[in-house]
Amino acid sequence: MSHPSGRVPISYLFYGLVLFCLLVAILFPYKRFAKTMIGRLEQKSGVELRYQEFAFAAPFGFQLKNAEVYLPARSGRINAYKGEQLLVKFSPLSLLMKDLSLKLEGIGYGGELEGSARLDLPIQPVTGDYELRLKNVRIQELISQFYLRNFKLSGAITGEADVHLEGAQAFSSATGKLEAILSDGQVRNIVIQGLDIPDFAFDKMDAAGILQNGTLQLRHFKVDSDILLGEMEGEIRITPQDIRDSQLNLNARLKPKANDPMNLHTVATLFDKIADRDGYYPFKITGTFRFPQLI
Repeated sequence: MSHPSGRVPISYLFYGLVLFCLLVAILFPYKRFAKTMIGRLEQKSGVELRYQEFAFAAPFGFQLKNAEVYLPARSGRINAYKGEQLLVKFSPLSLLMKDLSLKLEGIGYGGELEGSARLDLPIQPVTGDYELRLKNVRIQELISQFYLRNFKLSGAITGEADVHLEGAQAFSSATGKLEAILSDGQVRNIVIQGLDIPDFAFDKMDAAGILQNGTLQLRHFKVDSDILLGEMEGEIRITPQDIRDSQLNLNARLKPKANDPMNLHTVATLFDKIADRDGYYPFKITGTFRFPQLI
């Protein structure tokens, strides 16, 4: 029945619009769209996703079970994530603004991971803004590919990082911040030239730093272990080709525990170091992660 004035009532227009939106919501090929986005991410960024099961997650996202994430690296690919599940959410509206916003939630490495990424379109490898939060993650699995010789580090890490990378030399101009606490772990087979360190257990390691132009300004690093108390600050000049070759320039304060299993008192005497009123000896740590030196 037509309206007396010959016009369509606004309520009919509203009803038609709602019906149209409902049909789009029902018929939209979400799963195909999500898989298309995965393919685009892999093609443009070099990231590779492997998984056993794929499921669409409303309203816009997908869930991967037994998932692995591989990042491109100079020596091949790095396994950046391996867990029981990984939930990825994205905003289609962000595509209209020429960037892609992703949110990640994962269960793996014995703990929980959350993160987000904002990538400019067209997607360029590495470039973008990244946030990562960890809760009770087993660090020995997280950093297994960066072990140095027989060095082993274990414990549960909780922390967060916020990093911006841009351009072809992304790591050289990287900026951001990080904070982390590593608890109830062990250090084995650590080698520092000038200091004989036995294997030891620790209650907590606490670190915070600022990343500027590819250099990590370590604001503080504290360790409370069964053989010593330690504090460090300084800078680490990141070598993106191989992080193990990053240059160290750190000021350290070390205090031996009662039985001094490292014989730190004798080492301090050889280096002409005098303990402060709190019992800490001042040292510098230079070299690289691969070959650190105490001076």
